[in-house]
Amino acid sequence: MLETQNIFIDTSIFDSANHQYANTAFSRLITLAQEGYVNVHSHDITILEIKKHLSDAGEKVENTIKKFRSEARIFQKSQFSPFKEVFEDFNKETHISQLNRNFEDFLTQTNSNVIATDASKLDTILGLYFTEKAPFGSGKKKCEFPDAFVLLSLENWCDAKTEKMYVLSSDSDIESYCESSEHLIHLRKLSEFLELVTLDEEVLSTHLERLLEDNSQEIEDAIAKEFELLGFWLEDQDGDVNEVKLQSMNINDKQIFLLDTEEASIELDLLIEFVADVTYNDLATASYDSEDKILIPWREISEEVQQETEVTANIELTFDLEDTFEINKVVINTGQSFGIPVSTTSF
Repeated sequence: MLETQNIFIDTSIFDSANHQYANTAFSRLITLAQEGYVNVHSHDITILEIKKHLSDAGEKVENTIKKFRSEARIFQKSQFSPFKEVFEDFNKETHISQLNRNFEDFLTQTNSNVIATDASKLDTILGLYFTEKAPFGSGKKKCEFPDAFVLLSLENWCDAKTEKMYVLSSDSDIESYCESSEHLIHLRKLSEFLELVTLDEEVLSTHLERLLEDNSQEIEDAIAKEFELLGFWLEDQDGDVNEVKLQSMNINDKQIFLLDTEEASIELDLLIEFVADVTYNDLATASYDSEDKILIPWREISEEVQQETEVTANIELTFDLEDTFEINKVVINTGQSFGIPVSTTSF
């Protein structure tokens, strides 16, 4: 069960994903954030830390390229060298700038709320530091100071908003801190959070409502097709209903039943307006056969009559949070075979 829509992503999660925002997990998070299903938070210290990691990565790549060029220089002028691109100019600053822009684009696309460092928590942080409590661990205290400022700031934000927040991190000290927190809920992977979102009934219902609206024409077409295949007969004349065309429908009531995370059943109470092409005998022109004691009509009437009727449509469908939407089955009036009567008196 999803306990909150708030999520904070630690540097370790970005590093483990190699800062690839187009991968399945991050692209899905972007979509969820843009649709308002999740609230992404960051921290000014975390942003600085991520950009430092990106800069360090650029530095490391530059040094690796220099070392490789030195050892592979015999291939530099070779016509058939498989390493030609390695010997081209590598502008470290250009590539680091691009990595930073990609990260900043992620923050923008997710409408991330950047929480500021709360300097007033310094005494609390020093207390955790000297007592070696989480997020400080023995032997590596200094490097945990940024995490301590971040976690205390997240706590303060949650307390002020009366909210909880998921903290995504592979850091065991951060996990330990969250275990004793009333507000922070630790998860080790982004995929774990996305699974919770997928299983959340409120998120699914809201998403399905939007999908129903976006695919309303497809739904109407499916209902129309099924409706027109129902049995129709003339109730006030001796004749036939040749063809029926649905003209419009209005939803009087709607019930959504989530069967699981990818299947749903929709029940719609509809007021349907339709046109029926009918033919029937014109009894006004009929003569009476006294021998057989029957009326013999001399003319057949063909006309269109417009009517409305109330029906219930049950729709079975599959969907997901990636906007997959497929109608599997439509049943009108629970499949009753008697159909719908048609009167030659239009409304």
